[in-house]
Amino acid sequence: MQGAAKRKRPLFKTITATVTATASAAVFLYLVGITGCESETVEHVTETFRGNLQRTGVFSASSAPREGELDWQFATQGTIISSPAVVDGKLYFGSDDGTFYSLDAETGEEQWSYDQVEGRIYSSPAVEDELVYFGCQRGVFYALDRVTGEKVWTFSSEEADSMESAPAVYRDKVFFGSHDGYLYALDAATGEKEWSLDVGDWLPASPAIYQEKLYIGCMDGRFIAVDPSTGEEEWDYHTGDWIQSTAAVENGKAYVGNFAGVLLAIDVDTGEKEWEFHTGNWIGSSPAVYEGTVYVGSADNHLYAVDAETGEEVWNYDAGVSVLSSPSVADEVVFFGGENGVFYALEADTGDLLWELSVGGEIDTAAVIHRDRVLFGSYDGRLYSLR
Repeated sequence: MQGAAKRKRPLFKTITATVTATASAAVFLYLVGITGCESETVEHVTETFRGNLQRTGVFSASSAPREGELDWQFATQGTIISSPAVVDGKLYFGSDDGTFYSLDAETGEEQWSYDQVEGRIYSSPAVEDELVYFGCQRGVFYALDRVTGEKVWTFSSEEADSMESAPAVYRDKVFFGSHDGYLYALDAATGEKEWSLDVGDWLPASPAIYQEKLYIGCMDGRFIAVDPSTGEEEWDYHTGDWIQSTAAVENGKAYVGNFAGVLLAIDVDTGEKEWEFHTGNWIGSSPAVYEGTVYVGSADNHLYAVDAETGEEVWNYDAGVSVLSSPSVADEVVFFGGENGVFYALEADTGDLLWELSVGGEIDTAAVIHRDRVLFGSYDGRLYSLR
């Protein structure tokens, strides 16, 4: 290993409270439109943390920002750790102030806000058709109407424990992890529990879906494959340390980092390790995979580019501070933020700096690239749009 892995407490803390599940038969009435609540009809849409269910961190924008000029900013009353999602020109994210927001992605104008959340919001949202999903720090999971911001249903975890895991919506189910040590599958329309899997430790990571299987890392150091239909665990691989990083799955491999500072490539069929790459400190950053290269940040102050097949280093960029945010890639540019409040844009092939911009606080969120804009949140409580 290159250097000693310095153990640091996870970014998130457990908060325990007692809540009550609110899903009921009224949910069904709402969804079929006979409660009297009007909701705009929308075509099938989906958006999720890291840009897709494989969590590769790749976005389809063909004209990613190459200047890094501030377009607009939107202020909340709390830290922003929730990474935004953009659908149909509307942006969705949560704040530490306990409010979930929808903004116009072009102008930053607030469309609506929901301030009845029972705890702080660190979970990054998923959008599927009419609904937007996220969890909060008091163990309550929400589904809101994405057009109106009205609550459709809620679900409470087994021990009313905190949720940072970003949900994945797949085949009419919504999947997420919780600090109570369970991986949950709910009916996406009603919030009724389909199954739960006790993994033995808390789950800040987010589930990835690839070829009809679910993959997620656990804080006991295991990386597991699960049948999303039944909740049955199919295999596990012991990585040797805590996993907060969300895996990216591409071309038959799952790429995930752990608190020992190791980036691993795991065969998704066999659960066997293909290779490992050592950084100098813990990895909380979730990898991106783009055109045969894996990009990941480390608390050793570097962003790394690693060959996806061999695990050999391609290049590294020294940011001078811990890189806890997850890199996002579009149009051959890698975007990420640092603990110093600087947002960076690098050439994907070489790691050369294209531009950087300082904001008012640490950046841990993963950026979203939408058209010619890159959008991200900061510890200063602001959501930024750069062009």
